[in-house]
Amino acid sequence: MTGIKTAFKNKVFRLAIMVYFCFMAIAFSVNAQTIIVVSTVSPFKNISIHQAKKIWLGEKKRLNGVPMIALDQKEGKTQHEFYQKILGKTPQEIDVYWKKMTFTGKAFAPTKLSNDQQIKEWLSLNPLAIGYIDVKSQDDSVRVLLEIN
Repeated sequence: MTGIKTAFKNKVFRLAIMVYFCFMAIAFSVNAQTIIVVSTVSPFKNISIHQAKKIWLGEKKRLNGVPMIALDQKEGKTQHEFYQKILGKTPQEIDVYWKKMTFTGKAFAPTKLSNDQQIKEWLSLNPLAIGYIDVKSQDDSVRVLLEIN
């Protein structure tokens, strides 16, 4: 009987450890933070969440009267967080949205780049571009316009 109790306790302990690590993984992913950034020489100084939503939905082509180029990211954690917190949509909903907008000729999707590093490289070459990256990728090559919590 003692062997059965010990085996049961070991299974419960292993399950508790697995649950703990699952919750920790969720906690760390929830704490991710995305920032909207521009080049350090960009004329853009700030942006509101409302303006950001309009930009990445193709409803706004200028910021403070200056034309701009919106940059998007390919699938990943940063894109998912940005879409959820700024656009209030899933990546699948945004894909459907852009297919509809492109088909009707109303607007074209922002330029999609692979990762934070490509966004920063594009920004360094295009002072009128605006993009978003994970806060962990922030360095002195970009200026933050908005922190998304």
